[in-house]
Amino acid sequence: MKKVLVILLVFCLMAGAAFAGKWQFKEASVVGWAVATDEGEAGINLPGFKNPYGVTIAPDGNIWCGAYYQRYWYAEDGVTKVWPDDITIQVTADSSFVIGTYPVFIHKTDGTNDFLQYLTYPDGKIDTTFGGCRGFATDHEGNIIYARNSASMCPSSIYKLSSLTYQVMARYDIDFSLARPAVDENGYVYFTGLFGGELVILDPDDWSAPYNSIAEISPPSVCRGIEVSPDGKNIFVAAYAGGVHHYYSEDGVDGTYALVDTLFGEHNGTAIEANLVQYDPSGLLWVGTREEAALKIFWALDPANNYAIVDSTSFTWWGNTAMDDTTTGGYAQPQYLRAPRDATFSPDGKMMYIADMYSYVIKAYEYIDTGVDLAGESQVPLTFDLQQNYPNPFNPSTAINFNLLSQGFVELKVFDIKGREIKTLINKKMEQGNHKVIFDASGLATGVYYYTLNHNGMTQTKQMVLVK
Repeated sequence: MKKVLVILLVFCLMAGAAFAGKWQFKEASVVGWAVATDEGEAGINLPGFKNPYGVTIAPDGNIWCGAYYQRYWYAEDGVTKVWPDDITIQVTADSSFVIGTYPVFIHKTDGTNDFLQYLTYPDGKIDTTFGGCRGFATDHEGNIIYARNSASMCPSSIYKLSSLTYQVMARYDIDFSLARPAVDENGYVYFTGLFGGELVILDPDDWSAPYNSIAEISPPSVCRGIEVSPDGKNIFVAAYAGGVHHYYSEDGVDGTYALVDTLFGEHNGTAIEANLVQYDPSGLLWVGTREEAALKIFWALDPANNYAIVDSTSFTWWGNTAMDDTTTGGYAQPQYLRAPRDATFSPDGKMMYIADMYSYVIKAYEYIDTGVDLAGESQVPLTFDLQQNYPNPFNPSTAINFNLLSQGFVELKVFDIKGREIKTLINKKMEQGNHKVIFDASGLATGVYYYTLNHNGMTQTKQMVLVK
């Protein structure tokens, strides 16, 4: 037992040295109605709103959130459903009707919530939120770009809302279901349909007609969202059909966009069913899938390094577990990802908020800088250099390289995430110099593993990811 505890401690310390930082689940931000559920008032212990679909941060730090469905609870008779999202519209002095809404919630920095059951214009006109949220963005002036889906009584619409007064500043209607919109550094708004089709660009100062468009984009299947580079030259379309479709215009919004590449279309032979694509403040491009996808990922890609994978280990998918860690209502605990539809980051890049479609909360993750120089702190130099395995992630085999500064006894072992020994790769005396060993993970399950090298009393551990 003592040896296992030592190993786990080494894992914690050395993983920090290897990755410099890690996203860590912090809390489930409670947004929405406190008690309404769709399984009864005591059905689940995740108060909030049903099926989060959009999230963005306003300049004042308030978090805007939108849901795709209503929630309800049962009345005392146990049969009648009570909808907290219903509002009564007075038509005349003696005539009114009830309409269901899908409110926009504003989670304020003081911990309280405001909510918009309907939208208002400066002249007093009101507009319904019925139809559900399809994503948010924040423009260059701090206004909220809100995508509302179509419903029987209203079209799909893109709104510009004031983050201060909450009022409608502009609206653009379309005749197709929406995907998550995007906005560049100059305020141009980009959006397309749930099933592809035309991609529309709106001028920040004139929403009367499209400023530019791409007549027909791929994917031919489902598209949940798009992203645009700050200069407007690169448009990224998340495609269930496979990966992220990259469009480019040398002249940005004033030019012609053409499909130039499909990014991250597959990984180790498995197609990427992209569900979300989004920049963070540092310029990394995040790509997420969903629980039903063959490969469940929420990874960051580096555009400056040919879109190489930067983060692939910080988020745990419920579908990759035994799926028995649930709330009282049988729902996954909020620390598990299931279907990220939208995400937003604090300006300093240290907080991430995820709208996960299969949950009732906004999931907050914090970036923890764990980079430490263990050798420097101990004042004892390592007698070897253990390198990161390549490729990583891998399937089914990967190479582990290390350099010994002196001869001596070497032990190289692989452990699973619970600290259980999986395999001994080396257990013998070795000479000074560069060495390489191949780890074959055939027969092992997808997940995070650790490899630990012991040499002349020194130990170093690194993390690797097997993805099948």
